[in-house]
Amino acid sequence: SADLAKTEIVALVKRLAKQHHSAELAQLASRIAAVSRLGSVAGQDPFAKVKALITDMIAKLEKDAGAEATEKAYCDEQMSK
Repeated sequence: SADLAKTEIVALVKRLAKQHHSAELAQLASRIAAVSRLGSVAGQDPFAKVKALITDMIAKLEKDAGAEATEKAYCDEQMSK
């Protein structure tokens, strides 16, 4: 059922947050839980919002990883001089 899927998604993201010590993933899990509760009350499809939240988080993490890689490359270059 949809309620079971929502619960499983929140549990999965919380587990990932714990495994990776990620405050961002923990926040995402909380936002997913809130959206699914509010969406159910309003009769909206909460999965559309959840997908958007996950997509936004992935984009943010990719951007952060790119910035970290650029910074590391710069540091490595400076240290080799």
